[in-house]
Amino acid sequence: MPGQRTRGRINSKGFEPVLFGVTIERLEPEHTQAWRWHPYAVDLQVDYSQEECTLVLWTLEDSPDAGTLVKAVESGFGKVPPERWMEAFRMNSRGWDGQLENVRKHVTAQ
Repeated sequence: MPGQRTRGRINSKGFEPVLFGVTIERLEPEHTQAWRWHPYAVDLQVDYSQEECTLVLWTLEDSPDAGTLVKAVESGFGKVPPERWMEAFRMNSRGWDGQLENVRKHVTAQ
């Protein structure tokens, strides 16, 4: 539900001790999912709570070929502190590419 906060462990190798949290912004089943979080907040020695969050938006749309178009957009990197925005942007861009590939593999394996 919008406004709800949830946390979980990152299950990528090397990041297992890191907890990440998201605040649900919007949830429309079978169409839209949006949340706010602190991008690439993986240093256990850093308190990210005072930073502004980015917005992650996933959408599903019908495509002309009778398939589904999946889009993932993360915005708000201009609000990430200058000393870490480049690395956060680079790592999240690479991460979203990987997650979209995971979706593709899952769907095509059906």
